[in-house]
Amino acid sequence: MLGRWLELALLFGVVPCGFAWIVRRIDYRGAMFPLLWVLTCVCAVILWRDPSFDRAVLYRLPLLHPHVSLVVLRFCALSLALALVSRWTSPAWFLWLPRNQPRLWWLLLVGYPWASALPQGIIWRVFFVHRYAPILDHALLLAAGGVAFGLAHVAFRNPIAIAMTAAGGVLFLDTYLTTESMLLATLEHGAYGIAVFTFGLGRFVYLAARP
Repeated sequence: MLGRWLELALLFGVVPCGFAWIVRRIDYRGAMFPLLWVLTCVCAVILWRDPSFDRAVLYRLPLLHPHVSLVVLRFCALSLALALVSRWTSPAWFLWLPRNQPRLWWLLLVGYPWASALPQGIIWRVFFVHRYAPILDHALLLAAGGVAFGLAHVAFRNPIAIAMTAAGGVLFLDTYLTTESMLLATLEHGAYGIAVFTFGLGRFVYLAARP
């Protein structure tokens, strides 16, 4: 039990903070995306070799699950709120990407859910739950998952990135826990990511902008 707690603190607390410190020291973030996929592969191998792991969570897509309606409704409400906040606080950035870089925006629409949201889902949803659900109740698991996902973005060095991703981490983890579907949580994550970049807030989790 103690060993699992220490593992949680090390992997999802110390490691991302240490990585952020290294990134700040060398002022280089080019390794972040390749490292994400390396960590994803490591987690996938660990899960795959664990006989207690339910592999169905990786490909299950319960589109008729009652939770899907909640996912859609809260996405509509929260994406509208994101659009209004961005338009009000940073009008010059609002819809900047589709207006100025339409090809990149279309590439983002197609690629972000699978190139970025999917590996994050394997690490911060599937692996996280499989390893730490035995030591955390539902509420603590959601809270710890949100904090862990926020800390994963501490290298961007601004509180907006950490706050947005921590909140998103809770939402996506809630979807995963309720439906036991990584794909559904990934689609939800991808939709929010696309909305954030479309409405001009993506600079906080890409360019490390200061608020």
